[in-house]
Amino acid sequence: MTVWNYYENGKSERHTLSDLEDYFENNAGLQEQKDQGTDFESWLNEMERMQILIPEVKRDNGKFRIRDCR
Repeated sequence: MTVWNYYENGKSERHTLSDLEDYFENNAGLQEQKDQGTDFESWLNEMERMQILIPEVKRDNGKFRIRDCR
């Protein structure tokens, strides 16, 4: 299971893909973006690019890798 970390005011929150999909679908503040054609995948990519949401990293055979999120 992929988990993203969200950091705000020195606190970290962990969110699953399902949590983020629910947030995207139900947050009234995102309606304007959705009206302009933003879909969930592009929104998530933008949140990762801006480092608002950071996918967890795990060790795999002695190497670090970002978990596959698709």
